[in-house]
Amino acid sequence: MTPAIGGGVWRVLAARGEGVALDSLSTVAMLGG
Repeated sequence: MTPAIGGGVWRVLAARGEGVALDSLSTVAMLGG
């Protein structure tokens, strides 16, 4: 990996952790849940 991609990888790791939960809540809210 290149340093430039490193930031993207970190964001992906965060997304797979906190992001997944936040996306799930956002999706439910968007669906009127």
